[in-house]
Amino acid sequence: MMVKLIALFLPLMILNTVNIGSVFIPIMTILLNAYFIYCVGYKYKSIPSFLYLGPIISLLLISVFKYALFFESDGIIDSAKLIATGMMVVSIYFILKYEAKIFFRWYFIATGLLLIYGLYQYLIVFSGLPRDSTGVNLPVNLWNESAWHLSIIRDGLIRVQSFAYEPAYLAIFLGFSLLCATSFKVKKRWLIAICLGLLATGSRNTFVFLFVFFGLMAIKKYMNGFMFGVIYFFSFLLPIFLFVFVDLEAGDFDVSVLARALPYKVVAENITGDLWAAAFGVPSYTDAIVQNNYLARFSEVLVSEKVDEDPRSFLAYLLLHFGVVGFLAFIFFQWLLLRKSKTSLIYMSSFNLLCFNSNVLFWPVYWCVYTLSIFIQDEKWRFMLAPPANAPILPAAVPEDIELPVKER
Repeated sequence: MMVKLIALFLPLMILNTVNIGSVFIPIMTILLNAYFIYCVGYKYKSIPSFLYLGPIISLLLISVFKYALFFESDGIIDSAKLIATGMMVVSIYFILKYEAKIFFRWYFIATGLLLIYGLYQYLIVFSGLPRDSTGVNLPVNLWNESAWHLSIIRDGLIRVQSFAYEPAYLAIFLGFSLLCATSFKVKKRWLIAICLGLLATGSRNTFVFLFVFFGLMAIKKYMNGFMFGVIYFFSFLLPIFLFVFVDLEAGDFDVSVLARALPYKVVAENITGDLWAAAFGVPSYTDAIVQNNYLARFSEVLVSEKVDEDPRSFLAYLLLHFGVVGFLAFIFFQWLLLRKSKTSLIYMSSFNLLCFNSNVLFWPVYWCVYTLSIFIQDEKWRFMLAPPANAPILPAAVPEDIELPVKER
């Protein structure tokens, strides 16, 4: 039952976390951590290889080291988050290893719900009908005051968010759906429906993701594993080229770009001016932002976009909290497990591009992609999966068969 709940609620982002007053309740994290306790303490009484958790353990060691060195609260907070994330990853590992059939069936059901509601939103906005009275904009502020959940039209393009906080976040969860559908033999209408849903988000990252993903899959057999390893590494560095060289004084870009560009000013200053911060991250991220005189002029953006609390960028978070050492250790341990398959490297490379402007380090969906990318390398995994039954869900039925591709040599 718990696996079904996890699979069903995972992409319904507005239900993943709930604010009760000022109390923040990460429901999905709690569910996965509870499943971890159940699996490790009762059902399986074991944990995966520590190498499997290498990316998280490397960051955890740096967090503990930073706290011992600076006694700043960031070290404790990061350590607690990383421990909870490690427990989530173990849960995802057990789910994909032993409960994959149930998980994927219910995740496809949730994907169908996302697509149906997204289609409804698109049609209402396209027709010009009132959005609030037609249920297009859910009143999520009733249980999550920080949620931004409005269907919008930007540059003449309708953007839908379905059950996510915003269109770009919907794209992240549909991106995982696309990788799942690509991994198994599913009906083509599933792939088409998911791709249309991705395009309906209007997210700039989505267009890059689709182009890179299908492009790399098309040329996979013509390139060796080393080249895909290089692509994987550079997929992390895209934000540097997009944000570090942004002219913050120009003012010719939207608040979304500005909010994500600001932390890279702090990254650049600390990498060039502070050896310890460059190597292991700043002692306190909030202090580094608030005390930066250059960024004081952007205080309204820092507060409104909560950039003073979170860099709103995956790479910026890695560099500011864990430094160059943490960043390199993180991607090294990931690459160590992904290198056996070009497809695995393609999955993570393209997904990095889909979510690089969100701090997905503690998001379960990021680690679902990571775990899936490892599991698809194992030819034996296909025999663990029995064909799931069809589910009465539109626009397409749950795949009639799930079978992994032949292991790459």
